[in-house]
This record gives sequence, C-alpha cells and structure tokens, in this order.
Amino acid sequence: MELTYAHAKAVVHGAEVGRADVAGDPGGLTVDGVASHANPAAFADGVVTPDEVEASYRERWDAIRGDELAALCPRTTLALFDWYYHSGGPAVRALQRIVYPMIEQTTATVDGNLGPGTMGRVRAWLQRPSVLEHDRELAGRLLHARAEFLEGWLKGDPVLRQLPPGDRDALRIKFLGGFVRRLVGLAFRVA
Repeated sequence: MELTYAHAKAVVHGAEVGRADVAGDPGGLTVDGVASHANPAAFADGVVTPDEVEASYRERWDAIRGDELAALCPRTTLALFDWYYHSGGPAVRALQRIVYPMIEQTTATVDGNLGPGTMGRVRAWLQRPSVLEHDRELAGRLLHARAEFLEGWLKGDPVLRQLPPGDRDALRIKFLGGFVRRLVGLAFRVA
C-alpha cells in the first residue's frame, strides 16, 4: 500500500462533506470536516472556504509528520491521520503507548506530540522482520485503541451527561453508528 497526502485526505474527508450541527457534538458546528471548536478562525466570517478546508487537513497531516510516517507505515499513518483529524492528541498518545514499551528503559513521555522520539520508536517497531505485517499490526492496535477511546467518550462525555436520558441515548446511538462505520471502513483499508 502506498499512501500520499491526497489519498489520505480523500479517505478522511470522504465522510465529512456537508454541514453537521448535532447537539452534544464536542466539535460543534462542522462544515466539510472543519469543526468550529477546533478551527474558530475558519468560522469567523460565517463561511468556510475550500482553502480553509485544505489548510485544516494539511495542518493535521503535517502535525503527524504524515509524509515521513507514510513512507514507513502507510496503514498506520492512515489510521492515525483519521483519528488525529477528528480528535487530535489522543491519537498520538495512543500510538505512543503502543510503541514506547518496545524500548527498554525509555524516558519518553506520552505527550501527544509526534516528535523524533516517537518516530524513532515507530522505526524500532517496524525494524522487526516482516515490516508489512508490523504495519498492519500497528494499524490494528491503533484502531482498537480508538474504539476504546470512543467507548470511553460515549460513556463519560460531560455534554452528553447533561442531556435528558432519552436524548442522550439517541445521540449515543447516532454517534456510535457513525463511529462503527468509520472504524470498519478504516479496518478494511488497512488490512
């Protein structure tokens, strides 16, 4: 599998076309995948332009060192980019928790920043025999960690807890359906 920014953006953006304003969504109003809480400047004039959409995706791709990471492990990069685009730091912290135990006596911290230390540990993970299989394994572990993250969010989100029980359950079911579709789609792509 070869992965470029354009391909990764198409996968992540594919489900994000249009406008969504769901009560309880921590991202707030979302237009073409650009969430108002994460990108307030894009909403300042009331219109999200194609250039602002592109800048939002590119900023997140660069934050996870997408070009460098995709050259090492394209499947993992796709899983990480999708999660990072939607949730930010928890995605990188999950990757760090997976790869840091590979190195004994590590002084690295799980900080949500994909820097040289994390890249070194990803390389160490992949230097075992059969790199292709390790990319699949790492991507699979990342998707599993994301499912656990989403489950925790659905159970403990303070915004959701403030809603009346019937509304809260309906919103959880709606979010869960979207999350399952997204994770299953990614699982097929990284397999």
